[in-house]
Amino acid sequence: MPATRRTLSAAAFAVAAFVGVGGCSGLEFKQDHRLSFITPASDQLTHLPVTVSWQMKTPGSYHFGVFIDQQAIKVGHNIDSVLPKGTKPTHALLAEDNVYETDQDHVTLRIVPDLQYDKASRQRHDITVVLLDADGNRINESAWVREFDLPKGAP
Repeated sequence: MPATRRTLSAAAFAVAAFVGVGGCSGLEFKQDHRLSFITPASDQLTHLPVTVSWQMKTPGSYHFGVFIDQQAIKVGHNIDSVLPKGTKPTHALLAEDNVYETDQDHVTLRIVPDLQYDKASRQRHDITVVLLDADGNRINESAWVREFDLPKGAP
């Protein structure tokens, strides 16, 4: 490749990288260790009902969004956005979608649907906890994940 072409390619790459980094402004690329899970133990085989509990290491009052086997809402979005537009949000409707909003440090899961794509007799489920403001809006990128296993077809 001629030197001029290499120089243009390098310049184009540098511009693309700079523009790409600029699109990431506001993101926090550090681990947030404020929350630690208490139950269930990581990768533990458990049975329903299962209580997911955690502890915040910094004092204060918090609101949490808890998502089972799905991605959490994006920063700035409201937890009610997981429901069909126009639906009056209730804790029961959110729970039907495996989404919970709480100001407590725990949630008890009574139903966790089988993962249809997973035919194994022991299924791995994900719990994702995020911080919400008092109105149910996600306030930052911090998210904490715990995995636990349930037998397929758990009642």
